Amino acid sequence: MNRVPDPTQLIPPHLQDAELIAHLDGELARSDRQRVRSHLESCWDCRTRLGSLQASIEKLIQLRKTLKFPSAYGTDEMRIEQFRSRLMRHAAEASAGVSWWRRAFETVSLSLSTPLQWLTHYRQPALAIFVAACLLVTMFTDVWTPKVSAETVLARVQEYDSAHQASGDRILRSSIQIEKIEPKRDRRRAVEKLTILRDASAGPTVIETEGAAGTSRLVLNRSSLGDALPRALMGAPDLAIPVVQFLAAAHWIPDLSSSEFRKILLDRGSDQSSAKRVGGLFELHFPFAAGHSSTISEAVFVVDARDYAPVRMSLFAAEAGNPVEYRFTRSEFRSEPRTTELARLFSSTETGARPSTSIPDHAAPRTTPLTYLNSSANETEVAVAATLHGTDACLGEEVHIFPMSDGSLLVQGLMDSAPRREAVRRALKSVSGPLTIEIYLPRELKSGTQLLRPPDELSGQESADTRPAAVTTLADLSNQKIPLHDVLYRHFQAAGSQPEETERQVNAFSNEVVTLARQTFLHAWALKRLDREFSPARIAKLKPQVVLEIEKMREDHRRWIATISHRQAQTLGSVIDSGTNTALDTTAALSFDSDTLLRLAQEQNDLIRSLFTTSSRQVEPSASVSRLLSVLKRMGA
Repeated sequence: MNRVPDPTQLIPPHLQDAELIAHLDGELARSDRQRVRSHLESCWDCRTRLGSLQASIEKLIQLRKTLKFPSAYGTDEMRIEQFRSRLMRHAAEASAGVSWWRRAFETVSLSLSTPLQWLTHYRQPALAIFVAACLLVTMFTDVWTPKVSAETVLARVQEYDSAHQASGDRILRSSIQIEKIEPKRDRRRAVEKLTILRDASAGPTVIETEGAAGTSRLVLNRSSLGDALPRALMGAPDLAIPVVQFLAAAHWIPDLSSSEFRKILLDRGSDQSSAKRVGGLFELHFPFAAGHSSTISEAVFVVDARDYAPVRMSLFAAEAGNPVEYRFTRSEFRSEPRTTELARLFSSTETGARPSTSIPDHAAPRTTPLTYLNSSANETEVAVAATLHGTDACLGEEVHIFPMSDGSLLVQGLMDSAPRREAVRRALKSVSGPLTIEIYLPRELKSGTQLLRPPDELSGQESADTRPAAVTTLADLSNQKIPLHDVLYRHFQAAGSQPEETERQVNAFSNEVVTLARQTFLHAWALKRLDREFSPARIAKLKPQVVLEIEKMREDHRRWIATISHRQAQTLGSVIDSGTNTALDTTAALSFDSDTLLRLAQEQNDLIRSLFTTSSRQVEPSASVSRLLSVLKRMGA
């Protein structure tokens, strides 16, 4: 009797008798034959039944041989067909009592038996395929996740700000709440609430402060906006001094507009940024350079994803070794009519006017730069000058040290490349003392940002042609020939070089000579700047060891002038035969004053340019060479 498979079992169902017999007769299809064979290999019950069927068939055959059947039974083929028909009918009767869902389960089980058997025999390949599929899903999941750059979001914020400027006879009111969050102490404190009022005329800006020190009001014009933050936060000791100094140096107005936030990013020492969407907000992350002087590690700007309105800004810093978050949250932003009271506020044009202020009377005045004539040098200024000297920032680059009225120092200037600026900044971080660094790139100079005049005021005491140019001068190797081209060509051609190689040697020699002349002039100029910056009157109160550092910088420039002059003389003497005595005085450069050395360096630079660069002037080569060697002789070697 056939055994009905149990649908509650997870293993494949047992084979039916008809399948076993068809298997013995070799009448199964190819797919069924493989399935039955695999099942028999793993099922003892079915193998036992298969053996019983074989034994029964053998007994039936043996019994049939002993019987004599009447002719009514027909031939052997007919009897076999009748036997199979009875078996099939028996199987149909057995399955008639099974419900339709059980038959469906049997069908599904049979269809799944082959994959399950494959997984059983090939477990490791199946696991490898599963892991690879998971990795592919993980790698390409971000393809369906929308991404946006931080710079793109900031550009959209700028469009939002432009569309919400004060217009007509209305005032733009913007309020931010400043909080200090200390994760380790699980403490969160409100520091200040600042309200900024702006009108469409771009006149004075009103800043109202509400905090522990009371309510105050500042009326600042455009020239005093750089002092907005330290004056507005005078009653907020919870803000770390390095953070306030950094924001003040950036001239940051306590507002969450995109233009003000970009001021903070200018001096962070890193170009990395990232953006991600969290719900209905965009979070923009801008890391700071490691060990930044402000102790800030990262600035985070949060923007509404619907209209790109600024929501808050966070500055993550360190205070006494513990992480601290200073959070600036916009609590109010609206345009309101210009009332009589508000008009009275904006009518004041005096910087720091306080119509209803409670700022203490001992508020510090605005910090202003001093000149060398009305200030004295200190040890920090000497250390900064030595650092700039060590990085060669004193050779032609417009970087100056400004003594400030509050006793601090300001290093301000302009550099051509970001890597060069970053190298100078890193070097200046090693200097201890109150120091502010404002070094800009040409593209960062915007309207309203101006470089201060040099503190030594050379513009009124030196002629313009003695200043070093902003770019390095190289020989102009155009189609025109330099005055000494033929002399140089004959010298290098004597070695048997090809014409192209000879021209290359002439060009290389000319560029080398012009570069050496330029370096000599830059060292002479730096020596003159040192004399003005550290005049006897300014260093009178310095310690002897500090004065010795200044003398070391002077001697360094003099040695470079002598060394380069010696190299110039050797280079020219090896190529040009002037017919004059070129013996050099080895002590002259160390005995001349800075004015004489600067004048000689300027003269040799002009002579080199007239001989080794193209010019519209007529030059007598022999006379100019003789004069050049004479100047080099006077400068020493």
